Amino acid sequence: MVEVIPILSGAILGAMLAATGRPSRWMLASLVVVLAACATYASGEYHGSWGYLLVDAGLVLAGAAVSFPAVRAWRALLGN
Repeated sequence: MVEVIPILSGAILGAMLAATGRPSRWMLASLVVVLAACATYASGEYHGSWGYLLVDAGLVLAGAAVSFPAVRAWRALLGN
């Protein structure tokens, strides 16, 4: 259940980036790391190991990778 935080934050990130245009790689990478660090801290996983940051970064990136093309396709259907 704790893994919902990074997935949802990634989905929100992907939707926001899809609405604003094509993001740069540095911006995407930095936002993924920041959101993953926040998710790791919020869940308390950092007490066990900061290695969970890598897992959360992957989950944030996966959420963004799903929502980014979905929002782009939705906007294309609406004609925006």
